Amino acid sequence: MKKIISVIVVAVLTCSFTMLCQASDMYDKQAGLEEIEKLSSEILEFVNSGYRGVYDGEPAEEKDIDFSKAYKTYVDLDIFQKEKLSEESPVVWTVPVYYDEATCLVEVSKGLPLDKENEDDLTEEQKEQIINAEGKWTVVSCSFEDGHVDRLEEISSTLKENHMAEGENYVLLGGVPNVRTELIASVKDGYIDKLISSKRDIELGNAVLKEGGAYSFSQFRNAVLGDASVMPIEEGKTDDNIGLILGLSIAAILIVAVTVKIHKTKKS
Repeated sequence: MKKIISVIVVAVLTCSFTMLCQASDMYDKQAGLEEIEKLSSEILEFVNSGYRGVYDGEPAEEKDIDFSKAYKTYVDLDIFQKEKLSEESPVVWTVPVYYDEATCLVEVSKGLPLDKENEDDLTEEQKEQIINAEGKWTVVSCSFEDGHVDRLEEISSTLKENHMAEGENYVLLGGVPNVRTELIASVKDGYIDKLISSKRDIELGNAVLKEGGAYSFSQFRNAVLGDASVMPIEEGKTDDNIGLILGLSIAAILIVAVTVKIHKTKKS
C-alpha cells in the first residue's frame, strides 16, 4: 500500500513540476529576443518603404528600433479546447520603430511551409521565397500609429487597473477562435486563470466582454461559446481554477482512500 501511495504522490509532484518548467520561458519577456535583434536591417528596409508612402520626414535608423519595448504574442491557440499553454505554440514578435511623428509596429514570425493546396496560385518566385523562409524569423507586416506607442506600458496599466501585479505570470494571445483580438492571459500552474481583452470590446450575442475588464477563464469561455451574459470579476473573488485544483486534489485523496479500503478488505 505504501508503494501505491508513493507512486501516486510522485506522479502528482512530477506532473506539477513539469507544468511549471514547460511554461517558465513563456513568461520571460526577453526569451528569444536575441534572434529578432539580428533582423535590424530587414526591419528598417521594410518599415522605411512603408513610411515614405504615409508620412513626410526622415527614414528611421537603427537607433530608432527599440527592442526593449518588443513583445511576443502566442497565436492561433484554441484555448477553449486546451487551456494549458505550451512553449511550442506559434509566436509573433512585435517590435516598435519610433519616428518623429509616428510609431511603426513591426510583426516578425517564423515562415510557414508552402501550402501545397494553394501553390498553383503562386508564381515560381513566390514559391521559392516561401520555401527559403520556412522556419526562419521573417518580417511579415507593419502598422503605423500616430504618436509614441508603448504597448508594454499600456499592458502594465491594464494589469494595475485589474489589481494584478506586474510580476504575475501573463502572456499575450492572438487569433483565439471566435475572438480575433489581442488578449492578456494571466496564468497559474501552466493554466489560464483570467483573460482580458486589451484592445476592444468583444460583442458576443447577448454577452459583451468589456475592453480592459478581467474575466475568469470559465466566464470568458462560457461567453464566447454562447452561455449568457457576464460581468468582470471582482477584486478578491475566488478564481475558478483554484476551485478546479482543489476539486482534483479532493478527488485524488478519495481515490487513495478507496484504494486503501479495497486493499484492506482483500487482506481480511
